[in-house]
Amino acid sequence: MLATIARFCVRHRRWVLAAWMLLFIAGITIGMTVFGRLHDSHGGARTESMQGYTIAQQASSAGQRSRASRRSQSMNNDIPTIAQARRAKGQGC
Repeated sequence: MLATIARFCVRHRRWVLAAWMLLFIAGITIGMTVFGRLHDSHGGARTESMQGYTIAQQASSAGQRSRASRRSQSMNNDIPTIAQARRAKGQGC
């Protein structure tokens, strides 16, 4: 299968090159029209990412910590430090 395609491309290299150039130019043209219509909207207000962004902004402006931060701190409090483990064994620091 690939050998057949390779043979065709070698035999008709100018046509293949012309087809690729045409495809490239068409892609650039379509891309320019599509990207010209884009605008900065920050997505819809109802998307999950926008809701998360809003929550994070409200928490940071209010000086609150996020739930993830509080959870990671509570998890770290459950893990004994090396010094606490040595004291419990009686080895000292």
